[in-house]
Amino acid sequence: MIKNILCFGDSNTWGFNPQTGKRFDATVRWPAKLAVKLGVNFTIIEAGQPNRTLVNNSPFAGELSGVTYLQSYLNELKIDLIIIDLGANDLKKRFNLNVHDIAAGLTALIDSILNYYKQCARLSKNFNT
Repeated sequence: MIKNILCFGDSNTWGFNPQTGKRFDATVRWPAKLAVKLGVNFTIIEAGQPNRTLVNNSPFAGELSGVTYLQSYLNELKIDLIIIDLGANDLKKRFNLNVHDIAAGLTALIDSILNYYKQCARLSKNFNT
């Protein structure tokens, strides 16, 4: 059975090339390298977005918080494993966050994942699936 791995992150996951301002070729990005290492029994879902943060929306880039967007991936796809690569953008001065704030943001993101899967387990139990 093929396992689906969601690589959910910011520009580092997306593959932003700071020298060109464009995206690295797919063969260079880390999710693609992971796919090669894992082989055909795994599907890697690249869900990187430049400027994405853990929980805050950017005043310059709009609504890009991880908590907001992760839910849509959970609702639409069967995910077996989630790799979270977020937090770098939360360090930007404009958000005025400290390490405790960022840790709380990561906790909120993880809690949203756990709550989603708890809800799925309850539904599955109720419908005997």
